[in-house]
Amino acid sequence: TVQAQSIMFLPFLALLLIHEGTAQTFQYIQPLINEYRKQVANGQAWKRGGVLPSSLNMFELEYSPELEVYASVNTVGCKSANFYPPGGSLNYYMLYGLPEKYDNNTVVPVALATWMEHVLHNEIDDQVTYSDPNLEMFANMVYYKATQVGCSYKKCSESQPPLHVLACVFDSAPQMNEQLYKVSGTGKGCKSDSDCSNVFNGAVCGPEGLCGR
Repeated sequence: TVQAQSIMFLPFLALLLIHEGTAQTFQYIQPLINEYRKQVANGQAWKRGGVLPSSLNMFELEYSPELEVYASVNTVGCKSANFYPPGGSLNYYMLYGLPEKYDNNTVVPVALATWMEHVLHNEIDDQVTYSDPNLEMFANMVYYKATQVGCSYKKCSESQPPLHVLACVFDSAPQMNEQLYKVSGTGKGCKSDSDCSNVFNGAVCGPEGLCGR
C-alpha cells in the first residue's frame, strides 16, 4: 500500500530533510503539550462556559523521532503534505507577516495557544464528545490514547513577508462523535495503575495524574 511504502521510506526522508536543513528537533514542545494534558487530566483547563472535566486515563506523551520525520515532511516548502502514519493525526499552524528576526521561539507558543483555545470558542459537552470539526487541533492534542508526538518548524523566507509553519504529528487520532477521554468523577487524573492499564496493558499512573507506558 501507499502508506506502507511511505513508512519504508522514512529513514531516507529523514536524511534528505536534514541534508536540506529543513528538519529541526523540537523535543521541548513535548513537555509543553504534556503540561496542558496534565491540566486537562486534573480538571484545571478551561473550555467555553467553564472548566473541562478531569480525565481518568490521559497519557503522558513521549517524543518520537519517527513522528518528527512525518512532521518535517509537512513543513517542506511551508506546505502541508497531510502526511502522517496510519491511525495518526496532524496539527498544523502557519503564520505570515512576522519580522525576519522571529523564529520558533515565538511561533511555537502562539501555535500551541491557538490549538488550545479552540475549545474556548467552540462548544463541547460534559462528556467531552468530539462532535465539532472546529475542535480538530484541540482534539488531537488531548486525545487520551495518544502516547507519542513529533514536531517540526520551518521558516520560508522566499515569501515576503516570511511564512512560518509548525507541524506536530500524534500517534493516535480521535474519532468523531466519540469521547476525547474517559471522564473522571474525582476532579483529578488517574488514581491507580489500573486506571491506566485498562487502556494499555502494563501502563502505570504517574504522580501528576497522567498515565505512562
